[in-house]
Amino acid sequence: MSDLVVNEYTDLVWALNAKTGKGPITLSRSNSTTSTLVTEEDLTSNVNLMSPPDSLLQGKFGLQRLLAEFSGKTEKLQTKIFRLHAEVETAEAKCEAERKVSEHKRTI
Repeated sequence: MSDLVVNEYTDLVWALNAKTGKGPITLSRSNSTTSTLVTEEDLTSNVNLMSPPDSLLQGKFGLQRLLAEFSGKTEKLQTKIFRLHAEVETAEAKCEAERKVSEHKRTI
């Protein structure tokens, strides 16, 4: 699933670059047989140039980190929900017991 998200993000970035008129520029990397595509904006800022697979891998790791973070928060919230449900059940049981006691006292 994370691969699908990374692919969608890549498509979105390329589509946004095409809409803004900042078309990709092809650069050759000396240690690789593939070319790296970057925008003119990337060249003017101090952004590290990465090949698309490296960029996708970095994005995938970022998404996995976010997923782990989200799972941790979700687990904490579920634990809190279970605790609160238990407190509600305890309060309802106490209320029911008090109702029965007061009902019993009225009949005496």
